[in-house]
Amino acid sequence: MKKEIDKNEYKKLKGNLQGNGNPTLIENKHPDIFKDNGFEIFLKWNELSKDEPIKKFSFIFQKLKSSEINKIRNSKFKILILWLKDNNFIDEEIHKNLFERGYFDSPKKILTYARNDLYNSITTD
Repeated sequence: MKKEIDKNEYKKLKGNLQGNGNPTLIENKHPDIFKDNGFEIFLKWNELSKDEPIKKFSFIFQKLKSSEINKIRNSKFKILILWLKDNNFIDEEIHKNLFERGYFDSPKKILTYARNDLYNSITTD
């Protein structure tokens, strides 16, 4: 099922993230994980994606670590899932599930048109 992107929700989020609406970058509070504006993209994705957490974070980390985007500094799976848990993006149960699996969903399973469209709407402003 293709998910519609709510442009008003995105504009509201963008305004909240940028404060007064000026085109400024969000401070990267995690430079050991993210490069450049990777953290800003991650936050926007987290707010807008309606996927369940494993698919949501599998997609964004796979996308940010791809060679053409390259916005992740540290892409070690165990470090990323611990970071997600420690920063309250996932709960203990999801962390345990991911840890036991040992991997995010593969790009083949998660790189859908709807997710790519949402990602593109976040990154092309």
